Amino acid sequence: MINFNVNLGTTSLRVARKVAKALHSEKGGLSGVKAIGVYMPREGQVQVGMVISDPEKTPLYRVMELVRLEARRYGVPVIGAEFCGPVPLKALVELVRYYLQVEGFTEDDILEVALAKAMGRWPF
Repeated sequence: MINFNVNLGTTSLRVARKVAKALHSEKGGLSGVKAIGVYMPREGQVQVGMVISDPEKTPLYRVMELVRLEARRYGVPVIGAEFCGPVPLKALVELVRYYLQVEGFTEDDILEVALAKAMGRWPF
């Protein structure tokens, strides 16, 4: 499970809720994704908060790309994102493969993983 928030460059709660609705699995969106649009008064912006229950079935890059696509429909940019809690290593490896297009990239290409395996301390 991954808790993931995306900040949108608008104050429109309506837009955040529409983006969230497009993502939410029960509303016809992505499998295993629950999403909500919220206004954050201190930041003066809106956020789409998500829980991705099975990141292997619905990868983070797919979630992020749908957020970008839906936000674009309303002329709104994505201005940031955050994880709320730990993220599975496999999910981060998939992000590197997708966004950086690093062919054959695996967890073994991450320095800390390679060192831990070499010292017999893997898995952590």
